[in-house]
Parts: sequence; structure tokens; C-alpha cells
Amino acid sequence: MKPEDIMYWVKFIAALAMGFAAANISLSLQSVQGAVIAIMAAALIYVILSAALPKLFTEEVQALSKRKIYLNGLGTYIGIFLISWIIFFNIIA
Repeated sequence: MKPEDIMYWVKFIAALAMGFAAANISLSLQSVQGAVIAIMAAALIYVILSAALPKLFTEEVQALSKRKIYLNGLGTYIGIFLISWIIFFNIIA
């Protein structure tokens, strides 16, 4: 498995975890503020992951452009985050 694929799947799993956390935050705060906090936390986690993951791999991955590293898995992260948030919210509530 290529390092880019590993980074992609780590972001996928992080999106699932953030969806679960967002559902818990939304239910505990029960206001629009909970949703705003959850979305900002998910964005922050994505940026941190995108910056930190390439440092765990060889120079080949570190030589990739920052644009490619940040865009790798972005759409999946957003989609899985939103879908898992909705599913977990409905399961927990």
C-alpha cells in the first residue's frame, strides 16, 4: 500500500471519529453553537492530520506538493464526516 493510500484511510477513520464526536457535541450543547464547534473541530483535525501525516513517511511523500497532500482525501473526509455525524446523531438521540 502506497503512503498516499495510508494517509487517505487515516483521514477516513478520522472522519468517522469526528462524526461520532460531533454527534455527541451536538446532543450535549443542543444549540447551533454545538454544530459550529463540531464543524470547526473537524476542520482543525483535518488540517493537523494533513500537516502531520507526511512527516511519518519517507522523503518521497514529503516531496509531494502541499496542495496534493491537503487535497488527498478531502472530499471523502467531508462526506464521511457529515454522513457519520447524521447516522451517529440519530442512533444516539
